[in-house]
Amino acid sequence: MRKQITRLSLHQNAKVFGVLMAVATLPMIILMFFIFQSSMPPGSDRHMPFMASGIFMVLAPVFYFVMGYISTLIMCFTYNLMQRVTGGFEFEVENKQTNEELDA
Repeated sequence: MRKQITRLSLHQNAKVFGVLMAVATLPMIILMFFIFQSSMPPGSDRHMPFMASGIFMVLAPVFYFVMGYISTLIMCFTYNLMQRVTGGFEFEVENKQTNEELDA
């Protein structure tokens, strides 16, 4: 059976993708924090680089969330406009019986 996606929810899809982007950056941010800390020359003032990398660690996931949210919002809006002309994504689904249904 063929089905078409006629509308994408703007806020829900943008929210999910924004959170996904923010969470996906966390391992990279933690790794970058340790790289920043280990790359400081000996005897230097350690407070400023620590503060800069700390601010980076807080702002990067927020930035990725906002940019992911905005870009997904724009793309879903564009899809909702274009699906009227193109017909939207089309896919096939098939109903399969589970083992419980076969036993009954």
